[in-house]
Amino acid sequence: MIEQKNREEFEQLGSRQVVRTIDAALYDAEKQKQAYEWLDEKENAHERAYKSRVFYVQLFNSGVAVLALIISLIALLKK
Repeated sequence: MIEQKNREEFEQLGSRQVVRTIDAALYDAEKQKQAYEWLDEKENAHERAYKSRVFYVQLFNSGVAVLALIISLIALLKK
């Protein structure tokens, strides 16, 4: 987990500078681990957001399908 103070520092520095600082070995092991985690978050944020939207669209479509089946079942039972 990324500590808030480190997250703020990484945000302030930006991705390029964080990579340069890692390459220069200026972070201790824990901070370097958090820096890599932060970089991973930054690189994959769009992909995670897309997957989240796809999941909710699929969930909505499943709900619509179930509702349609229930309506069809009710219509068949009324005959």
